[in-house]
Amino acid sequence: MLSIFRSGPVLAGLLIIFPVACGAADGSVEGQDGSEAAVSAADLSRRPDDRRPDDQFQIQLWGRPLTIGGEYEFEPTWRKDFDFDNSGDDLLRLDQQIELELLYGFSPDLALFLEGKAFYRKDLHEENGPEKDEDSFERGEMWLYARQLYGSNWGVQAGRQNFIDGREWWWDEDLDAVRLHYDRKRLHAEIAIAEELARVSTLEDDLDPEKEDVFRILGSASWRWAKRHSVEFFFLDQDDSSGTPALGAVVSDTSEDEVDSDLTWYGLRAQGRIKAKKPLAGRFHYWVDYGYVRGRETLIDFDPFGPGQIFVDDIDRRDVRGWATDLGVTWETKWALRPRITLGYAYGSGDDNPADGTDRAYHQTGMHDNNDKFRGVDSFRYYGELLRPELSNLHIVTLAIGFPLLENSSVELVFHNYRQVHASDSLRNARLDADPDGISRSIGTEYDIVLGIEEWKHLELELVLGVFRAGSAFGADDGEYASTAIFKLNYNF
Repeated sequence: MLSIFRSGPVLAGLLIIFPVACGAADGSVEGQDGSEAAVSAADLSRRPDDRRPDDQFQIQLWGRPLTIGGEYEFEPTWRKDFDFDNSGDDLLRLDQQIELELLYGFSPDLALFLEGKAFYRKDLHEENGPEKDEDSFERGEMWLYARQLYGSNWGVQAGRQNFIDGREWWWDEDLDAVRLHYDRKRLHAEIAIAEELARVSTLEDDLDPEKEDVFRILGSASWRWAKRHSVEFFFLDQDDSSGTPALGAVVSDTSEDEVDSDLTWYGLRAQGRIKAKKPLAGRFHYWVDYGYVRGRETLIDFDPFGPGQIFVDDIDRRDVRGWATDLGVTWETKWALRPRITLGYAYGSGDDNPADGTDRAYHQTGMHDNNDKFRGVDSFRYYGELLRPELSNLHIVTLAIGFPLLENSSVELVFHNYRQVHASDSLRNARLDADPDGISRSIGTEYDIVLGIEEWKHLELELVLGVFRAGSAFGADDGEYASTAIFKLNYNF
């Protein structure tokens, strides 16, 4: 396909509003058969890691091409000792998913994208508990996109879509929304409003109570101030009007919503590439992220009451004030085997006085994935494939070395060291089944291997191995290990 305009590195996926993009449109028009809008919409519909073939299947519909594509995903996952073998939680799980995508250009400036998903999950082994076996259908992206409104630099996208930024530090989420795009040669800006309108999966009887009545305004702007260098601004205002039940109230367990947040985030990012001269020949890729959050949050503690019922045991209201930064550099050397060396540091503020009514720990947006590449072929969780913590009350030091393989493959060896800012008995949204003791700040270390193979037109393979070693914050489990292995097969069509 021929590109009509440069829409930036990342505008992704499933149904409406506002990923972050760093590129810009040039406003050119090449024909009148609807393909221009379809090509531009294809940029919006694809995640950074999507590799749809150029010769996707097409049929003619009302004199214009309807493109049909998608992908099949096969992903077995092994988890061992996520509680450091204190209760037995080993798990072997198989996930399968197929996505079907339809893209149609009504005119040179109007396109429609539709996506549906079928999902199947099977627990092949569950050490402690019943094995799950479930399937579902899910609505994916379903949006209408109009570009160059009245010949201007403005475009509008309405429907369900994926919000994604290049590092997924801010968001990677599917939302029902309306988004405005503005494109100039070196400037791209977006503003969107979003609120979930209907259930997503057949496994749900209604809207997810954690997402119901959550209204968001999202914005971003990216300026390419020099060749291979850009700065970006991010903004998110979230208003949760779902309501808080009274203390002691009895409600259905299907309506459990433990957090009501009215928060606002602001952030900046700088990134780019520098060509090094001898003796440090090669290229340096750098990034700097900064985020600040403030607002109010209500935490509701529920306890069981009866069959299908829970009651409100405690309500805690507090202010939120926090900040975080993430910075790093990847050096693409010219040595033998062409190794890439990455050094990164991330800091999320913590709260040193939980009783004063103000939480000074940074909260990420809840739409984040913390997923990107270190110049290899595959994205991975750059705060640890096993631990996957939210950047809150943490120092994270990362060291990685990667090597290109074959024509389009790579391997990354990654090390992380984790230390709390203030000793706490919890790790925000981490995947371990064990909690720190709140006395020591040393959380532990993780070692990951990420192998990506993309030598074929339709097929992608990825293998992830991760080992976490507990630090002194886990008391008697200091020095104990948890491990995971993930295999991914994607067939694109």
